[in-house]
Amino acid sequence: FRRVGPDRTTPAALVGDEFVAGAPYACQVVVSNPSATAVRLELLLQIPVGAIPLRNSAVTRGVPMTLQPFSTATHEYAFYLPHAGDYAHFPAHAAGADGTLLAAAPPLLLHVVTTPSKVDTTSWPAVARDGSEAEVLTFLAEHNLAQLDLAAIAWRMRDPAFFGRLLPVLRTRLCYADALWA
Repeated sequence: FRRVGPDRTTPAALVGDEFVAGAPYACQVVVSNPSATAVRLELLLQIPVGAIPLRNSAVTRGVPMTLQPFSTATHEYAFYLPHAGDYAHFPAHAAGADGTLLAAAPPLLLHVVTTPSKVDTTSWPAVARDGSEAEVLTFLAEHNLAQLDLAAIAWRMRDPAFFGRLLPVLRTRLCYADALWA
């Protein structure tokens, strides 16, 4: 699972041990055929219990497919969980053309919280999205700005006080980003 923005521009970050209520998530399912013969199968995809589908995802969907020898295919679905709590998730299942179960991931219990209990301060996408203003400014002061997607904090520019604290940091580091000055 990874946390994503509704417009696909917010940085994605892999989910640890908790989900945030109301935040959009995507699950990418990768199916591979390591054999030398093509395989016909149906992939069953389901969003977690209590989740609301996003991006034209369905609550439950079957995807018929043929995997060529030594190939892989990916499918993604998106959702959000509107309330804090624990929710069951029944991951993808692959069934053969004759209905036999070929593979399945183990079921999960997703722990959903109102606010995250911890912020990953080592990952720019996580800090840009969930970090405090101080954590964002510290991260920018300590890392190579040329390697960061500064547009990830453009949403923070609505706050004049943060904008005023950020610009000196960027000027000192001789860094200009259109998305931030716009």
